Amino acid sequence: GVDVDGVLTSCDQPMLEAVAPHLTDQDLLAHNNWDVFALLNEEQLKQAHKRWKSSSYWKNLKPYPEAQKMIANLQKKDIEVFAVTSPWLSCREWEYTRRKWLKKHFNIDSEHYIPTRNKVQVYADALIDDKLETCEKWTNKWKFLGKRAILFETKVNFKSDWYPRIR
Repeated sequence: GVDVDGVLTSCDQPMLEAVAPHLTDQDLLAHNNWDVFALLNEEQLKQAHKRWKSSSYWKNLKPYPEAQKMIANLQKKDIEVFAVTSPWLSCREWEYTRRKWLKKHFNIDSEHYIPTRNKVQVYADALIDDKLETCEKWTNKWKFLGKRAILFETKVNFKSDWYPRIR
């Protein structure tokens, strides 16, 4: 399984650029926490939540080109790739928009799409995620079957000693 937000695209960066353009990469590195929105004040958070409610925000996210290549290479090898992602419940059209976005940018169809707020319960050969806590919990759940999550390295988790990881 592959997480979407943070692995296939950045849902954080466009939002931070829109509501908190003063934040720098140095701020994110110093924060060293997965929840970058903890850096926002109350007004900035209100602006962010308003944007997240719009399906156009999710529709217009740019995929990471490297992620597109990775997914295409896995699919060429007949490896089934499942998008495992936490839904944004504040956007009424989010699920429909996410399905279309995954099909358009990664050729991942609805049968290979798993929306869940609890990724730990999803069994797969591997899980690629940018949230260290999710990698730890998923691995603890499935390690008795020899499974281990793969951390997708980002600005806020690169100091972790988690292995394996990809960039």
